[in-house]
Amino acid sequence: MLELYFEGWFQCRLARDPDPSDEKRGISGASFATVYEPDLDRIIRLNDAVASRALYLPEGHQVPPVGVSVESVYLDGQKIGDHPLLGARVDLLDDAVFQSLNGVFSSPGGEIIDPFHLSISGENHRLSRKDLWDPTQPDLTMYDMPLDSPLLARRKPVSSESNSVDVRQATGIFNPPGYRKKRILDLEVAIERKKHARSTAVGEDLAVLDLQIAGLQQRLDALTIPAELDLLFESQIALQAAKALDARQSQPEILLSQVPEADPLVEEFAKRQIKFSGDAVLVVGLDPSAEGARLGDPACCVYWKIKDPLHWVNPYLGTQPALDSGLLDSMLYLPAEFRIEKLLQRGTAYAIIAFQELEVWQNKVFKILLDSRVFYGFDIRGPVQVKGDMGVTIAEDLPWPVSFWVGAWDNDALSGYMKGCLQVPLKHRASVSGS
Repeated sequence: MLELYFEGWFQCRLARDPDPSDEKRGISGASFATVYEPDLDRIIRLNDAVASRALYLPEGHQVPPVGVSVESVYLDGQKIGDHPLLGARVDLLDDAVFQSLNGVFSSPGGEIIDPFHLSISGENHRLSRKDLWDPTQPDLTMYDMPLDSPLLARRKPVSSESNSVDVRQATGIFNPPGYRKKRILDLEVAIERKKHARSTAVGEDLAVLDLQIAGLQQRLDALTIPAELDLLFESQIALQAAKALDARQSQPEILLSQVPEADPLVEEFAKRQIKFSGDAVLVVGLDPSAEGARLGDPACCVYWKIKDPLHWVNPYLGTQPALDSGLLDSMLYLPAEFRIEKLLQRGTAYAIIAFQELEVWQNKVFKILLDSRVFYGFDIRGPVQVKGDMGVTIAEDLPWPVSFWVGAWDNDALSGYMKGCLQVPLKHRASVSGS
């Protein structure tokens, strides 16, 4: 068996729900083509990105270069250090797309890749094979089959995972919120540089820069839309506890469990079936425009915020389950932030009002998907092309198992990560050097 292990970043310029899958510009969803970019086309490009989102960003940006290639080669379990396909590029031919047909074939995030024509090519060598839905009916398409067809099901993802350690290790993205903040800073720098260049530009150059600035600003706006406040409850807290919490103003975030003065707040949330994970933190800030600040009490300008990176936030799916319920892989847990403001002093207590900060869903999707992935695994059954001497004889009449995952979707860069293995059965061995 010849095993080719491949990985790298890919590009896919596709519209996201609630836009229809054939939307060309991106209107309502989290993905869009900027004013200076061509239409969205859904094509999965494992190499040769189109309109790369790295354009115009400053040096040191973290929009990854697109390129999926063979990282290692094994022959009958032995690693081959000089195989001709080591380092070869991996491509999906024939304009492959993530196909769901607006949820008809599959749900968002669980799309079928169609067509599936895998090519692995080096300078003088190439392996490629196209998967047919049914080798006895080579002209059959996914539109010719009923939705419950086992032929259709074999190409669907076999599983999914969120909060994946493997994804973090493969991509190097260990801090998704920090990753997003860095992108925001890069976009701000790029905009300022373009504005500086515009100050001396004339004619056509001026118009081009205006488009570039507008496009970069579109991306920045999508990542920095202000949060909305959803009223949760009104209550009160003892004056002594309020002053102790206020004293943390300008201090670093601290685990909520390490602030005993916050226990009354936690109890108030618990009364509403709102619980916090052990990773929840407290931060205290100053906001002169806060709800009660206009009444003149300086303490009303100080607000408290609870930030929980692992929190149940979807009220439409029922009451909150236990935090150890094992539902992480279904993406039911999302980051949540809660803001508590003081309204006025009532004797020895402060009246308080609590909100949940609801982020626009584009931001939420951007952060969550960075450490999520879906798995695919099926046999490629179709026409084979072999070019060059591989040192082995390929079994073209047997299926080629392929297994891979795609994940770490970067909603701003319109890119994700792919990692997997193609297994190529052999008829017999020839002379091959190993390492």
